[in-house]
Amino acid sequence: MTYFELKKFLVDKLFSICPNEAEREATLILEQSGGLTRSEIVAKYKEPAGEAVEARTKQLLGMRLKRIPLAYVLGKTGFMGCLFQCRPGVLIPRPDTETVCEKALEFVGKDSLVADVCSGSGCIGLSIARIRNARVDLFDISKEAVELSRMNAKELGVEKQVRIFQRNLFDGVFFEGCGKYDVIVSNPPYIRTEVIDKLSPEVKNEPKWALDGGSDGMLFYRRLLKVCPPMINAGGHLVLEIGYDQKDAIEDLCQSRGYLCRVYKDYGNNDRVCVVDF
Repeated sequence: MTYFELKKFLVDKLFSICPNEAEREATLILEQSGGLTRSEIVAKYKEPAGEAVEARTKQLLGMRLKRIPLAYVLGKTGFMGCLFQCRPGVLIPRPDTETVCEKALEFVGKDSLVADVCSGSGCIGLSIARIRNARVDLFDISKEAVELSRMNAKELGVEKQVRIFQRNLFDGVFFEGCGKYDVIVSNPPYIRTEVIDKLSPEVKNEPKWALDGGSDGMLFYRRLLKVCPPMINAGGHLVLEIGYDQKDAIEDLCQSRGYLCRVYKDYGNNDRVCVVDF
């Protein structure tokens, strides 16, 4: 097959599972399998792709047709202008979370000390370290997430600016040995338990522990609002990602703890970021 024929083959197959994204995903898979940029593929449209490229393309397509998320298939995804490695067992960075990172960046200076709690791949904390040249501590319960964060930190060239801890947020010594922070940012699990089984097959291929926020989706926020405030410097900020339908719940929770918060929308006009000032 030529590159054009191979691209059409991909689009036709992918249409059955992601009709609105078939063209984009086909391009990304072909870029990966051919080791070419988009413009290089277009320039080679009439040329034979070759057996090796065809075989690799069909291998990646087979994974995707099993509803494995594209980021896992490719082993990477974009976030804040950089590529982050992805692997099964660690939550995939999402475009909506860029809004959380951008809001946190408003409060971060070169000398700031930042914590990223429930850091996953490290996409938020490592982006802050890269963009602001700040010092950042990353915390996650998962060994796989910690290992992946170290890999991403090295690839982004910020490994000397970050410390990465494998810790359980619900342990009493979570912040032991750490100083106070100017900003703590977190994208915790916040999906209600009963909703997990209704999610798309792709999302259900991601780790449940990184999605499940308890019966009301607020389990981690209650814990964060208990353990984080004593660790934030005066004038500092707690920046949280929230679900699109959690604005009232997070405002009520903050008020019950004696805190005022502000909620901001993402680029899809959904409530997405909660900021608590100290």
